[in-house]
Amino acid sequence: IRDTSKVGTVTALIPLVTLRTNLMSLRDILQNDDVFSKNNVITKTKAALTFTKNEQSSKSVGIIPSREEDFKRLFDAYSEQVSYKQKFLDQNAFLVYYTKGYDGPGRDSLEKDVVNERQTLQFGARNEAWISWDDFLAEWEFVSSSSSGNKDDINDAFTDMIKYLSNTIDAVDGYLKLSPAEDLQAAEQEIAIG
Repeated sequence: IRDTSKVGTVTALIPLVTLRTNLMSLRDILQNDDVFSKNNVITKTKAALTFTKNEQSSKSVGIIPSREEDFKRLFDAYSEQVSYKQKFLDQNAFLVYYTKGYDGPGRDSLEKDVVNERQTLQFGARNEAWISWDDFLAEWEFVSSSSSGNKDDINDAFTDMIKYLSNTIDAVDGYLKLSPAEDLQAAEQEIAIG
């Protein structure tokens, strides 16, 4: 059971800002490579994916999750909950569609209420971030397990890794823009102090 007492708080936002910082650090590590080689990419990516301490502080920043549940859990801790009504509508979409939301004589349509747009955008950005991150991990797996030393294939995969990583960062940024600016600023300051 999920603890919803911190949903929408700065405390729940801090891990997401940390995630964005870690993703940006990973991209910097991968892009600041003067001499391209497969082993260098693998070594740098492994190091970036497994770091557990921020060099500038003693506070643990954790790893970038590589499992879908762990990755999405960071977002879900801050995201608005899906309402019971929305769950009902989603689970009974066929019935709601063909009855046009009819809920009995003299009652308003089930579809009358405005959908929680912020929650929809949050979950969309979360899912987009995961898809891009999963694509990055797949490319990384290809590069790290590739027995052929074909430089063009590795170079293409590396280019795709950077693209997917940038897409992940963009999706996380899109999610963070949905939070109040003062909360985002407070979370960033907390990390900077950390």
